[in-house]
Amino acid sequence: MATFRLILALATQYGWDVDHMDVVTAFLNPKIDRDNIYMEIPLGIDWLASSGSESSGSASGGSVLILRKALYRLKQTPRLWYEDIDGSLQSIGFQQSAEDPNLNLQPVVLLVLYGRSAHCAQQYRRTRTSDQAVAAGEVQDV
Repeated sequence: MATFRLILALATQYGWDVDHMDVVTAFLNPKIDRDNIYMEIPLGIDWLASSGSESSGSASGGSVLILRKALYRLKQTPRLWYEDIDGSLQSIGFQQSAEDPNLNLQPVVLLVLYGRSAHCAQQYRRTRTSDQAVAAGEVQDV
C-alpha cells in the first residue's frame, strides 16, 4: 500500500494521469499446471462422476476431480493469478520492481497490482501499453 501512496504522490507532483482498472475475471482465468489440486464432486452433480471425465477415487470412497483452472476461493488462486499476469505484463515490455513485486515498470508507465485491481500512472494519457493491458486481461476501466 505504501507503493501505491508513493505513486499517487509522484503523479500529483508531476501531473501524471492515473487510471484504476478492475480485472473482472482475475481469479477465474489462471491455469493450474504444476500442482495437482483435487476437488470432491459437489452434491447434485453425480452425473459428472460417471461421465468418464478425468477423476479418481478418494480415501473416503467418493470420486474427486483434478482441477485444471483455478476457482475463486481456492487458496492457490491469488498466487496463480499473479504468476499469470506477471507473464503477460513481461510479454508487453514491463519489468517487475526488485523492491516491490506488485510494481511493474515501463519507461513512461508505472503499474501497481493490488488484489484484483491495477492502478496505472503514466506520463501521457492512454498509452498503447495500457490499451494492451486492457485487452490482455479482461480489464475494465473504473
